[in-house]
Amino acid sequence: LVGSVDRTLGVMTSSRTVSNTVTNTSLNQAANEGLVTIPANGWAVGRTYIITAWGVYGTTGTPTLNIRIRIGSAVAATGALTMASSVTDGLWRADVMITCRTIGASGTVFAQGMVVYQTGAEVFSSTGSLKNTATDTIDTTTTQAIDLAAQWGTASASNTITLTNYTIEELQDPQ
Repeated sequence: LVGSVDRTLGVMTSSRTVSNTVTNTSLNQAANEGLVTIPANGWAVGRTYIITAWGVYGTTGTPTLNIRIRIGSAVAATGALTMASSVTDGLWRADVMITCRTIGASGTVFAQGMVVYQTGAEVFSSTGSLKNTATDTIDTTTTQAIDLAAQWGTASASNTITLTNYTIEELQDPQ
């Protein structure tokens, strides 16, 4: 964004793992570390949040991994990834952009993202989208947390995803 001012709003300094469960589970809210809450009336039209997340994962079989970005209770972007079989310590990265379109009790945001992940030794041959085809309605007049969550399609002790690095940055027009 030309003329924007950016600032880092949240950083995780410890890792968080989701494994052996089919429950949608937050990756960035371990002891509120990495949790970014946008205060009531803190959204503005055009304000954009950039999420960057890195980690490692492991699998058995070819399980589905659902990644979701939630703003409050609204799912702003989601993707169902078919993961590679029998991976140990595979690297992954997610990049997401959330832009506020309108504000108010029926405010709207648009979110898009991508996940890139290793399918074998040093091979990054798979990508998945965290896509959205329309705006999502959120109440910008109330406090809203931004959450990155994971959910395995099959519970197995071998199906693990660990978030090791996480930041949320805010871009805003200084006008």
